[in-house]
Amino acid sequence: MPQTETPGIEADRRSRLRWWTELPLILLVYASYSAGRLLARGDTASAVDHGLAILRIEKVLHINAEHPLNRLFTREAWLGIPADFWYASLHYLITPAILIWLFRSRAQVYRAARTWLMTSTFIGLIGFTLLPTCPPRLLSPGYGFVDTMAQYSSYGWWGGDAS
Repeated sequence: MPQTETPGIEADRRSRLRWWTELPLILLVYASYSAGRLLARGDTASAVDHGLAILRIEKVLHINAEHPLNRLFTREAWLGIPADFWYASLHYLITPAILIWLFRSRAQVYRAARTWLMTSTFIGLIGFTLLPTCPPRLLSPGYGFVDTMAQYSSYGWWGGDAS
């Protein structure tokens, strides 16, 4: 007499996560993001104008946190150096570590996290492509910002030219 499986077990088997289907999907999103960034390169004047417009709006709304934070991280190396390491490495180390942990231990949460990560990546790519914006740290010094990535480059792997 042939054994029949219950519908719940069969559905569970079909919906089981497989690393060999997940990894290419994540790599495809990352490659798309990287390609989009390359396409958006070159319009520096526009990016600077957009960055300055955002700073003006923040000043009008009294939410300009960039200047005080930049001064704090510039003045206090014990804060600036770890912050630069965090900034330069977070998405390369923490994001994959959390995704792997969720994949192995919490499949349903992993699916939601992966979907949100991919969706937010594509939304960010659209925003980056349509409205390239220079971060304050890359503005000319006359605007009162210091590029801490360049300032502390001797402490990190990114080098001064990375900024």
